[in-house]
Amino acid sequence: MNKLLFTVILTELILGGGGRLLEIGTLTVRMYLFFFAVACAIPVILSRRRIPTHVVVFLIISILSIVLASIIGILNGADLNLIFKDIKPLLFIFFILPTFLFFEKPSNILLIKKIITYSSLIMAILYLIVLGALLLGTINFRSFYVLVSPFNEFFFRGTQGFFTYKGFVYLGIGLIFFVYSKNTSLLKVISIAVLTTAIILSGTRGFIVALLIVFFFYLVIPKFAKGNLFYVVFLILPVVISLQFLVNTDLGDKIHSDSIRITQIKEVLENTNPISFFIGHGFGIGVPVREIHMEIAFAEIYHKQGIVGLTLWFLWFLHLTLKYRYLKKFRQLGKPFYLSSIFIFIMSLTNPYMNNPIGLSILIVSYIIINNLASYETKNISLLGKL
Repeated sequence: MNKLLFTVILTELILGGGGRLLEIGTLTVRMYLFFFAVACAIPVILSRRRIPTHVVVFLIISILSIVLASIIGILNGADLNLIFKDIKPLLFIFFILPTFLFFEKPSNILLIKKIITYSSLIMAILYLIVLGALLLGTINFRSFYVLVSPFNEFFFRGTQGFFTYKGFVYLGIGLIFFVYSKNTSLLKVISIAVLTTAIILSGTRGFIVALLIVFFFYLVIPKFAKGNLFYVVFLILPVVISLQFLVNTDLGDKIHSDSIRITQIKEVLENTNPISFFIGHGFGIGVPVREIHMEIAFAEIYHKQGIVGLTLWFLWFLHLTLKYRYLKKFRQLGKPFYLSSIFIFIMSLTNPYMNNPIGLSILIVSYIIINNLASYETKNISLLGKL
């Protein structure tokens, strides 16, 4: 897979949010890049004599689950247009093909880390600049609101100028990569501070809580067990600042957004029957409050694919965990990818990330990299000089 093409694709995935900022005709730039990358990868892969079993199994299971949910939706009388809307974001699973080819070169692992860290830092800096300009009145709030609202990528919080952006999930992922980088320079400290500030000012409780969970279990507890109290302060300080900011700032009606999620859960449970419990209602079948995509990814998967669908996602997480725990020599290299996957799964408890290209991209990249690192350990391959 061409290095420039993959770099452009991943950079757009990180900075482009939901993908609607750039459109050419009826399709987004993200869609064109995706189709082109997959079209380039398929003939290369088909010419191979052997493809890793885990890639083949991943694709077969994913395709079968999509076909099954579509058939169930049709049998339940779902509108074909709504079925297609459910299928469309999940077609991104085929991103595994160009990703697999790209990471055949171990040196590209370092490139991907640079893309994630630099892109997330750029996003954080741009956000802080725009937010500062809005709060100071340099940018007219009303004009900015009118400019960006049609894209459905920005969500405004309160009336003071605070807003969030769909791509902000990569601020959290970027923070994870910076924290676990080997670099100990002043630039790393500044980058972590900038990303943390941007995350707090976004006022997105889900991001903050998910990151706290990840860092508490995978950074604070291990360090605390070794008698290192510095990382306890590292976690407590942002928590105190976040609470002060969220409590003392007008960030809009959180009760409304919470009530919508609660209503969705209630309606999903009310519509559960003995058959749908196992296989769901199928694609294209929503609930009264959400005809199509739900805010809670797990609720949508359960409603449309049942316990079977949730089990497939759990197996993906279990596979990642087992492969990661197998790592010894390359565990530090694989850690930010694994923790980013956990971050996406936790975020999906309140937001639609893991069943959307924004979250699927890092899940697929992490899946391929962690599997490759496990393979290198099995074959006792040294990456010295390659990374």
